[in-house]
Amino acid sequence: MQELPQQNCLESIKLGFVNYCNFSGRARRSEFFYFFCTMYWIGEILLITYIVEIFANGRTETDYYGNTTYYTGTAPFGLTLSLYLFDALTFIPKISASARRLHDTGRSGWYYLVVFIPIVGIFIFLSFVCQDSEANTNEYGPSPKFVQPQGAVVPPGTAYLPPPVVTVTAPAVVAVPVGQYNQPPVQPMPYQQPNPMQPNIYSQPNPIQPQASPGYNY
Repeated sequence: MQELPQQNCLESIKLGFVNYCNFSGRARRSEFFYFFCTMYWIGEILLITYIVEIFANGRTETDYYGNTTYYTGTAPFGLTLSLYLFDALTFIPKISASARRLHDTGRSGWYYLVVFIPIVGIFIFLSFVCQDSEANTNEYGPSPKFVQPQGAVVPPGTAYLPPPVVTVTAPAVVAVPVGQYNQPPVQPMPYQQPNPMQPNIYSQPNPIQPQASPGYNY
């Protein structure tokens, strides 16, 4: 396997915003950490500046009894708007970059939810994203870090291949001409048929013969 050169910070930031809502594919470690860490520290700088401005514009007042009450001030509107806009614009890209980084290690993007586990969740997530890329193609796409050199023979079974599609076709029906010589022979009956029933002469009623009445002639 041939390893590609790492991406610099500007390329990683560009890829992070180009893949703004792209939750598929893979991202190597350099792309993820350059983008994620840059967005994180820019957000922290804005947040620290916001807090400093609040305390810088604070004021104190003394009440009637001589007690001192501290009032915090407000930051400039432009700084407050910039902080909220930056958090809103980088929220989705950071999640999509995390999902692609998890894909690169062979895990589902849903493993990002471990960060919500108290205390240990962030450490579990860091252990996932710090792992090296899978060298071969997995179910989320080709490796962004390793490529096959030209002319190299890929051993069978190293790359992820989708399951083959099995197509079932009906067998072809061959028409056979019917002739007088290819008819199946007539098989003899295994049992002889009973003889035809003879008519029963006793079952028929006898015809009534007319009888002459003796001695009466009219």
